[in-house]
Amino acid sequence: MVRRVTISTMLEPEEQAEHWRDAGALEDSYDVVIVGGGLPGVALAYYLATSHSVSNVAVLAKGSLFGPPNASPYALVSPQPWWPFGAEFGLRSSPLFEQLQAETDGPELLTERDRVVIARNNDELNSCRWRTELSKAHGTDAPIIDATAVQKLLPGAGNANTPSIVGGQVIPRGGVLRVDRAIAAYASGAHEAGVRLAEGTPVVDVEVENGRVRGIRTTAGLVRAPVVVVCAPGSSSLVAQMAGVALPLLTRRHESMLTESTDVDIEVVAGFESDDIVVAPVDQGRTLVTGVTSHFGTYSSEPSLDALDRLATGALAVLPDLAGTRLHRHFRCLIDTTADGRPLIGTTTVEGVLANVGWGADGTELLPAVVSELAASIARNELSPLLDSLLPSRFDLARPHRLAAS
Repeated sequence: MVRRVTISTMLEPEEQAEHWRDAGALEDSYDVVIVGGGLPGVALAYYLATSHSVSNVAVLAKGSLFGPPNASPYALVSPQPWWPFGAEFGLRSSPLFEQLQAETDGPELLTERDRVVIARNNDELNSCRWRTELSKAHGTDAPIIDATAVQKLLPGAGNANTPSIVGGQVIPRGGVLRVDRAIAAYASGAHEAGVRLAEGTPVVDVEVENGRVRGIRTTAGLVRAPVVVVCAPGSSSLVAQMAGVALPLLTRRHESMLTESTDVDIEVVAGFESDDIVVAPVDQGRTLVTGVTSHFGTYSSEPSLDALDRLATGALAVLPDLAGTRLHRHFRCLIDTTADGRPLIGTTTVEGVLANVGWGADGTELLPAVVSELAASIARNELSPLLDSLLPSRFDLARPHRLAAS
């Protein structure tokens, strides 16, 4: 039976968080321990508790559930209906976002906006056509548009100072998610359903015996659990190594910036087909520019002037009218990426240690459906077939084990 909760986000997320923060000690054991906060961790706790009555759950965050103070409060929701798993989980995620919004008495969490992919030559346009045909095969229309239609959606694009435009593609049901508000909503619902949210609780070791997880050792002591879920963005591979699990992740730095309010009026999220940099209108007339990710692995989140230059150059190529706009904020965080761009979800080589990692800078549009399916699998102690294509074992690390340690 699904437990309905009322979530209040009238306050700013960090202010609202005060009601779930307490100094109480952790219990000696839980049914499930989730290592890591952020959207993957709190969403999993929320669906476990509210949809499956599994509320004896602890979420352990090294710092704040909202991540580091310099992390972006925005995330792009970019559907990928041309991939089978993207079409499946994308269709299921939209109602879950809508349900979360309906249960939230506060500002809008998700602003839906179509995404425009701009093609500068015939090769890029053919890539758009390829995605269009695959999307149609999975029941979604992502139409091709000509250069004139692109210029109507993006004033100034294709002028004398920017690359030529031959056309583009419109991908529906994208948008911008206020990640901080979504985290607050999920965390509030989980807290009200009985989940223990423990911020400022670093994990120092994962206890494993005879190939089965026994619990998590934190700075406050040992917490026993038959199921431990690793979902610590930027640190997932390090936590997994404590349990003797090798996850094929590359941790990289992702950077974005937010402009001050401008007169540039666009209603879509946009970027070039062969460029990762994307611009999106957000609240208060500001523009989010995101997409610069370090090409190398790093655990350092130090800012990069080169990244700012690339972001500014990419933004001006898409929207020349942004010239002269002042920078409001520069965001950066560590992300975990995989070789095929899909997250790692499900069982690992240690019984009871599960993965909910590899979300990278994208994937937000799939997260509610994927995580809710993982929650259902944990509650039933049986892995859903829908998660087969996301299992870590697709990289042939070793055969997966059972969900829970006995």
